[in-house]
Amino acid sequence: LAPHVEVSQGPVRWGLTYDDYIGEHERLRLGDVHWSRRVRRVVDGLRPMYMWDRLYLGGGNSKRITASNLRLMGEDVIVVPNDAGIIGGVRAWEL
Repeated sequence: LAPHVEVSQGPVRWGLTYDDYIGEHERLRLGDVHWSRRVRRVVDGLRPMYMWDRLYLGGGNSKRITASNLRLMGEDVIVVPNDAGIIGGVRAWEL
């Protein structure tokens, strides 16, 4: 378990924020294949900083990550449905 960290407004590349680099506008501009490659680069860049056991990617566009890029991210990266966080939060309160 790790604390939630909001990196969307942090700098990533070429003076862009993560939101600028892999947000919806870029997905629409690049298409899913090239955008997925960018998401993979971001995951690869964050991995040594956070050293997660498992990374859950959610949000509306996570389902658009191509299968080939998801495989290259490794078995520790899992795409979850949008409602997974809400369901998990409710379950945590029940414990």
